[in-house]
Amino acid sequence: MTRIKTTTRATTTKQETTVKTTTTEQESTVEATTNEQETTTRATTTEQETTVKTTTTEQETTVEATTTEQETTVEATTTEQTAIARVPPLNKP
Repeated sequence: MTRIKTTTRATTTKQETTVKTTTTEQESTVEATTNEQETTTRATTTEQETTVKTTTTEQETTVEATTTEQETTVEATTTEQTAIARVPPLNKP
């Protein structure tokens, strides 16, 4: 009996991707001397962080196949054959 066992393992490691986007604060000041007007414009973008995690667990597949031993016996018997030929004597004139 022959036993065959095949094990296949597939493993994907954990992947983590982090994307950070940072925009600095911008400040613009415009001063006009007439009647002393001051305009201040501020634009602020907050920091954005995106994290993507991908996790795949280990997968294991086991295949077992059992093959039984097969034995085939062929017997052939040939009998002996004997042939006897008789030739009659020639007639002489």
